[in-house]
Parts: sequence; structure tokens; C-alpha cells
Amino acid sequence: MGQPGSPSPLAIRQLRLSDESGLSFVELLVGISIAIGIAGLMGTFILQFFSATRLGADQMAVAADIQTSSLWLTRDAAEASSFASGASPVYGSFSAAQLGPDRTYRYRYDALAGQLVREVWIGGALNSSNVVARNIEQEADVVFVESAGQKRVSVTLTATSADASLSQIFELALRVD
Repeated sequence: MGQPGSPSPLAIRQLRLSDESGLSFVELLVGISIAIGIAGLMGTFILQFFSATRLGADQMAVAADIQTSSLWLTRDAAEASSFASGASPVYGSFSAAQLGPDRTYRYRYDALAGQLVREVWIGGALNSSNVVARNIEQEADVVFVESAGQKRVSVTLTATSADASLSQIFELALRVD
């Protein structure tokens, strides 16, 4: 059958079976534990990424509210020759009669939407209205204080969105006729 000194077919078959490699139980456990570790790290990374993105969006939202309200308040105060304090929910009105008959810019708090609203009144009638800050949690987050006899108004505004909050004080100078 075979040559003397050569292995028998049964020995060759046994040799092949013992040479075939596979995973031992220990190797399988090590592989699974490495995969679980990598999945845990990736999950943590993804969670932190979405948390940071949400926080960044909240910070941008409150910064945009502060900037937008700053632009409108500064513009209206520069055109106005006087300021009259209002009663809740109206903070007050800037009067700019030189621009037309009885023109005023009124600021009020919209409690349902949590917004600072700017209204333009001409001749005692509402002409237009726009939101200048969206993330105002409560009426006390906006404060208008008139400096008596100095033609100045100080406005403190706090915008809050989820985990981000920003406060700013605006010193506004009224038009001097």
C-alpha cells in the first residue's frame, strides 16, 4: 500500500484533524470582551457628541436672542425722544413722534410663548409686531429702568434655553432733541 516508512492514510487523516485550527472558549471570551469594550467606548463618544451638540445649539439660541433684542432696542432708543414705563405685561414704550404722528415702539412679554415682543404703534393703532427674543422664561427676566432726567434706559435681559442661560445689560441713550 504505501511505501515503507510513510505514514498510513489513517495517520494522515488524524494529522489533518489535529492541524485544523478553531477558536477555543478562552479566545472566544477574549474576543467578546474586546468587542464589548469598543462598543462601550463608541456609545460614550456618541452620547457626549449629541449632548455637546444640543448644549451648543442652546447656547447659540440664547446668544441670538440677546443679539437680536440688542439691535432692536438700540435702534428704537436712538430714534425715541422719551420712554414711558408700562404695566405688566408691557415693559414700556419708546416715543418717536418725529418719525410720524404718535409713533411708539412698545415692548411686552408674551407669557404663553415665553417671548419678548416689539410692537410698532402709529396714531394709537398697532401697525406691526415682531418677536425679538424667544427664550424668555418669565416676565422678570426682562427689566426696563429709566434714568430720571438723563434720557437713558437700562435694560437687563436674561435668555434661557434648556442648559444654557445668558444675561446682558444694555445701556440705551435716547434721542436728544
